[in-house]
Amino acid sequence: VLTPDERTFPKPAPGLHLSLDEHLICGNFMAVPPFRTLLRRLACLGLAGLILACLPIRAQETTRRDPADLARRLLGYDGEPAIPPPSPVYRPGDTLDFWVTRAGDDHPTQVTAELAAATPTLYVWVERGLDYEAAAMTQFASQLSLLVNLLRVRDNALGVQRQVRSPAELEGLATWPLSDVDNDPRLYVLFAANLREARSPFYQPNHSLPAALAPGGYTNQHETLVANVSAFPGIALGDPAYLNLLGRAFFWMQAAHANPGQPAWLTDALSWYTLLRFEGDTLASQDIAPFLENPNTPLLRLPGLASAGQEFGGQQLFLAYVRQRYGDDVLADLFTLPGEGLEPLEAALARRGITDLATGEPVTARDAFADFVMANLLNGFIGDGRYLHRSVQFAQGQSVAITRLPDDLNADLEAVTVGQFATRYFL
Repeated sequence: VLTPDERTFPKPAPGLHLSLDEHLICGNFMAVPPFRTLLRRLACLGLAGLILACLPIRAQETTRRDPADLARRLLGYDGEPAIPPPSPVYRPGDTLDFWVTRAGDDHPTQVTAELAAATPTLYVWVERGLDYEAAAMTQFASQLSLLVNLLRVRDNALGVQRQVRSPAELEGLATWPLSDVDNDPRLYVLFAANLREARSPFYQPNHSLPAALAPGGYTNQHETLVANVSAFPGIALGDPAYLNLLGRAFFWMQAAHANPGQPAWLTDALSWYTLLRFEGDTLASQDIAPFLENPNTPLLRLPGLASAGQEFGGQQLFLAYVRQRYGDDVLADLFTLPGEGLEPLEAALARRGITDLATGEPVTARDAFADFVMANLLNGFIGDGRYLHRSVQFAQGQSVAITRLPDDLNADLEAVTVGQFATRYFL
């Protein structure tokens, strides 16, 4: 049995809050919160210790970027209205120059692209020299247009509730606001090669600025999504594999305008959540396996190249838990509430007046995360059912990875580290 006075732990990193009296679950229950003690006792039957390290809910003040103010102070902008020239109506075969940054370059350069397909919703451009099939690109543009129009509708945030096949059908519906630097309703999609940006596709906010406000004047002056085809060797342009990727990039673009204060981890997680619901998919046991095998994966970390499965599984499992536990309204609020870390969840829980069924006290984001941690271990119906994952089907015997300690009451845990909003389990 571990108790706070019998074990020493590494000092938290700056800004890291490690509260043993709140987050160390152990056999003597002196370090367990006073609420839900009975449920915690049940959880501790097979658990000697659990270390849970968390960032403060509010890490820092959120600062919004003001392009006009920055341009006045740094670029000599005189404050006159900056209006790009009118955009013509392009037709397949037309060409247009775009700013991109090549791999290994420090400054953008212009490339010429040909219009491969057009719909009332978007233009699809392909850098000269890249091969594509016109028929395939036309079909791809139609499919991507449908996806973009569905993403525009607020009611579709948690899954398709309203079918929209054209921009005209958006009239009268509540939609997410978008930037419109060029007064052109169409989205510009560019396929280019050998780009510096490894993440693909991506949205660069500078392209939604007029030239007078953009550093160096490097802006396409169109709302632009760019796909780096070099990141997908062997995948033909127009392949359906690009649909979800460009859909996520559009989600990022939409969030950058509708909720610029949204934390990056949440934007990424919600983009995946929404697109999975569009496809009618649910999380499967193999989706969450990388996270359950590595529970010391920070919840608030963007997916990395080597660990994307861990972050994806953890974040999607957490969002599914939030929805099943606190309802659709709380999850929907996360799309609109700004803040750092878990502040959006904290605000959503407060807005909806969510209280704990056992104590009657308001539920905080920390409470939600702590119960999520226990549900990942127990995944069973205990008390009010908060420790059971009902919306995600675990495989038989699937659970989080647990580190077994030596059968020695003097086991030393000084070398243990815990990620921020991550977990280590000990038995």
